[in-house]
Amino acid sequence: MRSNPARRWWPAGLLALATLALPTLAAAQAQGHARLELVEAVAGQHVTLRYTIENSGDADLPVLKWETPLGGFFGDILDVRVDGQPTPYLGRLAKLGNPRPENYIVLAPGDSATVEFDLGEQYLLDRAGQYSVAWRGEGGLDDAKRLVDRAPAAETLRFAFDGLGPQAMERYLRGFDKAFHGDIHDQVAYQGCDGGEESQALAGFNQAKSYVSESSTYLGTLTNSNLSSSQRYKKWFGAADGGRLSTVKSHYSKIKGGLFGGDYTFICDCDDPGVFAYVFPSIPYEVHLCPEYWNAPTKGTDSKGGTLIHESSHFFVNGGTHDHVYGQSGASALAASNPSAAVDNADNHEYFAENNPALCKDGEKSCGGGGGGGGGGGGTTTVKWTVQDGCADGDGQRLKFFDETRHVTYPGTSTYYQLLSNHSGTVTFSVAKGSRLCLGASPDPPDGGWWCVGTDNKHPTSSPACCAAVPASGKLIKSTKLTCKVPG
Repeated sequence: MRSNPARRWWPAGLLALATLALPTLAAAQAQGHARLELVEAVAGQHVTLRYTIENSGDADLPVLKWETPLGGFFGDILDVRVDGQPTPYLGRLAKLGNPRPENYIVLAPGDSATVEFDLGEQYLLDRAGQYSVAWRGEGGLDDAKRLVDRAPAAETLRFAFDGLGPQAMERYLRGFDKAFHGDIHDQVAYQGCDGGEESQALAGFNQAKSYVSESSTYLGTLTNSNLSSSQRYKKWFGAADGGRLSTVKSHYSKIKGGLFGGDYTFICDCDDPGVFAYVFPSIPYEVHLCPEYWNAPTKGTDSKGGTLIHESSHFFVNGGTHDHVYGQSGASALAASNPSAAVDNADNHEYFAENNPALCKDGEKSCGGGGGGGGGGGGTTTVKWTVQDGCADGDGQRLKFFDETRHVTYPGTSTYYQLLSNHSGTVTFSVAKGSRLCLGASPDPPDGGWWCVGTDNKHPTSSPACCAAVPASGKLIKSTKLTCKVPG
């Protein structure tokens, strides 16, 4: 698979320097046993470990590769410490969907599977000391999605190491340099994507902007005094607590700052089945897009926009969330049982932003569902406005929408949606019923030109292509083509 680092497969039973015995897995009459072995630790070069799982029972044993090193690392499945202190995980953090048959390996009775991997490619091994490696026993998937039991926590493997695993250290330093010393241009770039993939990536990016803008606005209305009345907050982040609320607000503020001010790069190099996307948490703002992303809707549960909220929350500069659980049922259960873990879980951030089905504060008649702003007493409805750049001059477009009735700007007064040159895109957001909504556009990068009311809303227009009345019932669905001749 293109996104996986190379790994060597070996027959089971080779001699090791140290062995970690993992607990037994039981499925039907199968009897599984796994072990983690230290093969070699060379200071400044690598720490090679070997993972083996074998079936000693009399029935087939299915194993979900995502939760073992057999399929490569998709998350922080090991607890690695040096002198008792945790060391950062720098490998892939992925949004996972429903497992596919190819995500499993089935071991017949007596069979085994073994893989070697370099621990320094996944974890920051930057200090000399006594290292320990334990199995987290933390699977993440909803029970309804899995076909096999997950491995519980295990005994600890210990070894001395003089530090400096080069691969993860190089990744860490590159991310640090980009986060704190790189120039910020508010641009979107693509690697290995065709035109259709670029359009889909940008659609998700614009929807993520809408989500984070609405979520930040909603969170701004929450205080210690009214937090307990928010069904939406309670659903995804648990019981009211001022400290946790501050953390959640900080996460969304940083995610918003990155989406609207950072240089995002979308990389189309992933063909891992069942995976939406992944990032390396130390490297903002690079997002690798995978097969499930292309199949996802732009807006809604497990959407393109929501996936980018999920992955953006993983970046260390945005709060560095983890993947404790996946799926709506798992995320809501985590919020109820362990609110602190929910505040640290990427899917909880995604589902709060998607807000589907919509949840409000007690007493509210309507509330956001991933839209871009507030509404009026008549409630809100959905707008789906498709804009086509018909002026193939190489410049993209910056788009804004203005509620002329209630004086609300989407996605915000200092933010905008982006449209590629000679492409079309659909923006979806919530707006107050009965409003007059107008489109404004300008070239990207700006050159003084404008379309419709412009992104500064200083060019009144009566063109039916530029403005529309939001219906009192039903959705507003509209399309506009921007040509090289500015419409009036």
